[in-house]
Amino acid sequence: MNLTPSENDKGFKTLCPSLRPVVIVGGGGQMGRLFEKMLTLSGYQVRILEQHDWDRAADIVSDAGMVIVSVPIHVTEQVIGKLPPFTERLYSGLIWHR
Repeated sequence: MNLTPSENDKGFKTLCPSLRPVVIVGGGGQMGRLFEKMLTLSGYQVRILEQHDWDRAADIVSDAGMVIVSVPIHVTEQVIGKLPPFTERLYSGLIWHR
């Protein structure tokens, strides 16, 4: 992985240019939209997985480089349990808010 940061004209840096798409589970919520905005401004490809997308979840996360779970804490475990298996190269992160 290339870890050389590059700054764009808006002052955002792409710290890992080789990172495959970032998937935000719950990306339609307030925190998810914030993550999407910051990651997009930083030059990353972002995909959103929302409640109505579960029938396509395997396709959405199939080549993900990172998965961020941004859902209410009371459903976090249930949502993680619904996610399809990932490849070995995936960096998965767990991020939530109340």
